[in-house]
Amino acid sequence: MTGLHYSTQTGRLYAANGSGEILVINPRSNRIEQRWKPLGDKPALLLNIAEDSETGRLFVTDNSKAKTTLVLDIHSGKVIKQLEVGDSLAVLFNPKRNEIYISQRESGKVISLDGTTYALKKQWDIPANPNSLLLDAEGQTLFVTVKQPFNKDHSTKGPDSVVRIDLNAQ
Repeated sequence: MTGLHYSTQTGRLYAANGSGEILVINPRSNRIEQRWKPLGDKPALLLNIAEDSETGRLFVTDNSKAKTTLVLDIHSGKVIKQLEVGDSLAVLFNPKRNEIYISQRESGKVISLDGTTYALKKQWDIPANPNSLLLDAEGQTLFVTVKQPFNKDHSTKGPDSVVRIDLNAQ
């Protein structure tokens, strides 16, 4: 498993895997109820998952093969939209601002998309490798973990860090 998300709306776990599948798991019975393969037979390594519980959408990233973010119906797994935004690692939905945030580790960016039109609203250049995303309780500050590149011996040049982005700043 590469990504895991629990939906309070459906009471189900959604697990992404390296075979391009999303498994829908009932946590009470510990059974897989559905297997979705949103990109069909195309190679995909689905990674991280976020939810817009108001509209019943799941956002699923693929950073290695398809290099995209998928918007899926949370009940059927049907692809609503494929966002051609490039390499996509972490994804986070902000209901207070109706925005989708995606970290792009290879590109060294974090992008903000409009949650309705999916249009690019803003992008931030982040040094090295932006990774995980987290919002504060008010939904006005975005925290981004930044991984240092690995040397050939798998060491790094320094410690990882956290970047704080004020979403109200111009």
